[in-house]
Amino acid sequence: MRESSKATGSRALQHHGHPSGGVAVLVAGLLRALLSFPVTLTYYTHVVQPLEHAGLPTTTFVVVVTNPACSSAAQGGVTRCVRDALDDNITANETQALRSAVMKSFPNVAAFHLIPEESWTESVTCAPWNNESMADMHNSPDGRPRSHRSFATRILQQWDTLRHGYRMIKSAEEQRGFQYEWILRTRTDTVFFEDIGAIIAASARDRVYVPRNGMSSLLEQRCQNDLLFWCPRDLCRPYFTVLELFDSSHCQGASRDLDHDISAKPSIFAERHGGRLQPNGKDGPPTRNFWLPFEAQKGPAPRNASDPTSAAVEHYEADWWFLARYSEGAACTSFSDAECCGVVDDQSSVAFALAQFDSDGTPSFIDCEARMLATRPYDPAADAPLGITATDMEVRMGEIISYAWGVDTFNACMNMSQMWAWTNDTDWVPQWRNVHKRPSHLPRPSAVGAK
Repeated sequence: MRESSKATGSRALQHHGHPSGGVAVLVAGLLRALLSFPVTLTYYTHVVQPLEHAGLPTTTFVVVVTNPACSSAAQGGVTRCVRDALDDNITANETQALRSAVMKSFPNVAAFHLIPEESWTESVTCAPWNNESMADMHNSPDGRPRSHRSFATRILQQWDTLRHGYRMIKSAEEQRGFQYEWILRTRTDTVFFEDIGAIIAASARDRVYVPRNGMSSLLEQRCQNDLLFWCPRDLCRPYFTVLELFDSSHCQGASRDLDHDISAKPSIFAERHGGRLQPNGKDGPPTRNFWLPFEAQKGPAPRNASDPTSAAVEHYEADWWFLARYSEGAACTSFSDAECCGVVDDQSSVAFALAQFDSDGTPSFIDCEARMLATRPYDPAADAPLGITATDMEVRMGEIISYAWGVDTFNACMNMSQMWAWTNDTDWVPQWRNVHKRPSHLPRPSAVGAK
């Protein structure tokens, strides 16, 4: 059944509605750097302003996720949320103060929700893993082994938050009586260094978009970037509702036989109609039985323990599931392959990075090199003519910076990273209780038009 874009008796949004469709921006994630000057300043200058200059006014929706204990441990008006040093001891009054700070720090906020993280796996019909995935062990960043099962759960958990945010956007659309033209999904710790708003405004409306850089340097993980996503409104639904693949009553599980007989049941992949791919779930939730790919349920293939030089097969990481709905599920083997990503376009590299914290919650650095260089896949067509090989990516960093981003752009990121670390003091924790310390020459968000 097709989702309705209008509600009977709907009314325009007060203060936040626009006569044109505009762009809904969903800022979702942990509290992290949400109220920091790198996030709020660059959000306005590189997202909001360029879109408005292109005739696409923005409406901001913010969802902050707290620790699961927040929903069950409230006593005496205090909800204790110990995710990290930024989420400790949130009282009812401080929740309102946080809401007020968000409304002042971001322009045109239509809705802000502070929600507890609740496990979405408790009600699933089908899990995004199978028994064989338990043997698929990886090492976590702290060196401890982990199974793909637990890793997939943690990564896919964010889509429960994204689904909540998508419902917020749909509710706003029903109130105002028409849909947005685009939806941009970004994180609470994203810092921009170029006008992504201009990139969105110039994007074609027959596909959805992720940046090429920032997530992985592996070709087989092309188009699986879960850090940024933008879509023309009628193609957004499959991304934001990806968890319905697992909690739908129509999910029939998986088997090796079905992987090789896709005519047996409808799958989770996009389907061709008249030669064009139709994303899975574009018009509504599943209405007939379907299967999950067995190999995808196993997750990434680990390295060969007896061969230290062997590479892991990362194609079936947890974020593969959203790509599957927009494609036919094949792994990419080159940048010249125009079919492997389906309706997902990763041709644009975007200058962005993430604001990082120390363990005590104080500012540490902005990961410019990690997002703009280390996770930029080697592209033979673009890199080889410049005399750069795959093994040169680290030793010839200066040249790569120069042609990939421009020295000024990369330096802007590094300079802001230094200023971000400069604010490293106890006044930062918790963020919303004190005025953020900024270098004196930088304007506050309210000085650049934020509400």
